[in-house]
Amino acid sequence: MRRFIRMAAIATLVAGPVLVAVPTSAATGTWTKIMSPKGPGQPIYQYFNSVTTPNPTMNISGITSMDVVNVNFYCFVNLDQVTSAAPLNSAPVPVSSGTFSATGVPTPNASTGCTLRAVPDSYTQIDASGNNTGYVGAFAGPTFYTGLRTTTANTGTNVVSLASLTAHQRALDYVTTPDFVGILLAVPNDDFSKYENQNVAQVANLALFPANLVPSGSSTKSEVVIDGHNAYLPLTLSGYAADQTTVPHITFSAQRLADGNTSIAETDPLRWCSGAYPPATASCTPLATGVALQRTVVTSAQGALLTVHDRFVSIDHAAHSLSVEYFNILSGANSGEAGMRLPGASSFTVPTPNTTKTNLPVGPHTILTTSDLHATDGDPNRADGGLTYSGKPTLYVATTSTFGLRYSRAVPKNGAAGFGFAIETGFTVNAVNALANGAQRALTPHLAITAPHNGATVSSATTTVKGKVTNAVNGLPTTVTVASGTKSKTVPVKADGTFSAGLALAAGKHTITVKGTDPAGGKLSATTKITHT
Repeated sequence: MRRFIRMAAIATLVAGPVLVAVPTSAATGTWTKIMSPKGPGQPIYQYFNSVTTPNPTMNISGITSMDVVNVNFYCFVNLDQVTSAAPLNSAPVPVSSGTFSATGVPTPNASTGCTLRAVPDSYTQIDASGNNTGYVGAFAGPTFYTGLRTTTANTGTNVVSLASLTAHQRALDYVTTPDFVGILLAVPNDDFSKYENQNVAQVANLALFPANLVPSGSSTKSEVVIDGHNAYLPLTLSGYAADQTTVPHITFSAQRLADGNTSIAETDPLRWCSGAYPPATASCTPLATGVALQRTVVTSAQGALLTVHDRFVSIDHAAHSLSVEYFNILSGANSGEAGMRLPGASSFTVPTPNTTKTNLPVGPHTILTTSDLHATDGDPNRADGGLTYSGKPTLYVATTSTFGLRYSRAVPKNGAAGFGFAIETGFTVNAVNALANGAQRALTPHLAITAPHNGATVSSATTTVKGKVTNAVNGLPTTVTVASGTKSKTVPVKADGTFSAGLALAAGKHTITVKGTDPAGGKLSATTKITHT
């Protein structure tokens, strides 16, 4: 409860000191502390399987001042407001000699973190609407962050979709199978007040739907095309397949780490349907594309940053052509106007429908978004976002609220076409940029010369230059060129990223440079200086 100083009390103090009788309850203080499953100020990171455990519970115990008879459990947000007018427990929990213990207490259902408190049942400041007008600071407990995962199976009992919802200190993240909604949303919240900003700048990211983006009318193809065939992920395919048992199942792992972040890995086999596009319901006999999508999503920065790695993997030992369009939704505030700020731009603008941009910069960069370009940066009703890419896409804006990142790549025989992204969310552009700058560095591939080392003296007739490409987010370069002066040699890069080339160099000092280009057009280079004797 917010404390107010009454004018009458001020007048009394001004008039002179007076003796005031302090009630016994105020002198001793009424307090409670939840000590288990965690103590005051400590985080509890929940993550349960809602299919097998639809109604999770927990055991709560703690201590109180000696005047407390019974307690009820509430979870508080926005400093002192409850998430539900009714307590979590069904009946008051008795206190005996200053201790309490309860089993099977339902866990809170809050989209932000909330502070779990044991409130004496004599406390009457919570009304039927869940509004609290009293002081609850003395009822200390841990901070609870909800989290769950769920799966969906088709009628053939094959699991075809995954969804994961987790509350963190700085955001609520909802990650789903790519053809469900992709990264559905990342809602920023303030860890101190637990205030949640529902005016999200981006509400669906990096989805791969069975219908491509068009400014109006019917779609013409799937967002994933392999070897000229419209390709579909298992959830989508369940709507087309004549026999549900022929739909491949997804495989996945989903876990919440000790620090509260989540790590999700999912593999989705891709199939295609013969005949006209789109396939009619229950008409398709799924055909193999020879490619599977592997997606990993890892959260960090207390949920405000999600890093996404996609690999379209050859699973039939053959090479394939790939065309992919990543679907994204730009969301405005209730009465605000959503805006986009492309790399190199100085301000947000409303995207122009049915436009294509091919001149985005090569290498990792970030497209900024805002839920209201007219609101002041930092306004608590406005939210900002970022979509960082590791490799330059073709940007297609279908409408003022939908846009796609388009790529054409080759899937190497026994290899993969790689794509890296990051999604950032926050209350200010500076906060988003800080996350985006780190994400860009993390999504940058590196080329290093491992031998000879810089400053080395070489005496052999042929100088062998060795090196390695690491963090190959977009895939490995096919070849690299090793050069010194007028001499150069182009050599292949192996599957593990290593390469080796021999140069016959004259006596003297030499600068050796290695250059390569990754599948996204990113330029890689490294230099070393040696002395040849």
